Amino acid sequence: MRRPRSFRWALATAGVLATSGVSAAGSGIDPDTAGSVASEARVRNLDIAFYSRRVERDPRSARDYAQLAGLYLQRARETADNGDLVRSERNARHSLRLRVARNSPALGVLASTLLAQHRFAEARSVARRLLAADSTSIAARGILGETELELGDYAAADRTLGLLSTYRDNLSVAPRLARWQELQGHPEEARRLLRVARDRAERTHGLPAEQLAWFHLRLGDLALRNGHRSE
Repeated sequence: MRRPRSFRWALATAGVLATSGVSAAGSGIDPDTAGSVASEARVRNLDIAFYSRRVERDPRSARDYAQLAGLYLQRARETADNGDLVRSERNARHSLRLRVARNSPALGVLASTLLAQHRFAEARSVARRLLAADSTSIAARGILGETELELGDYAAADRTLGLLSTYRDNLSVAPRLARWQELQGHPEEARRLLRVARDRAERTHGLPAEQLAWFHLRLGDLALRNGHRSE
């Protein structure tokens, strides 16, 4: 079995960011009407400015640092700016220095940031900490399974992703299960999983445009690798 090329990480943190509460609310713009008021990028920048001011006023707020870390990670996913990845990691680590207990959002963002930087062994270690803190976390198990794939530990990945097989409707799980199916020589099953996830993403209110585009990209990549002309 060949080692996977680095997994495209655009959706790697969808579940984690959802639990951290990152949204356009901090900017004072109604999330339901944000699209008509400003672009998603504009709203993201306003949120970053908002939480930057909050941590300046209250440098002991672990929650605000976790929020800021998540926003930088989201922007890095949208722009491929490595500087934002560094800022995300720095703020997540600072949040964890302020509070370790009951700070799963910061752990989740840190794991995803390390994954995005291809620091897979470190990401796996943080994902294990996240899973130890919350054994029911689908996002944590998904990140752990992805790091195991990237490190070539297929036996561990099989166990971890196998435990997620009943969550194939989850938008952060389906692409990982699809990747595993493809690596095991089942491209049609991978294609089916991605198609279902794409259709679900298209129906999901408020999903960032770049995440929806990512599903189409994943399907296109899969089609290209397996000789299909279109998806």
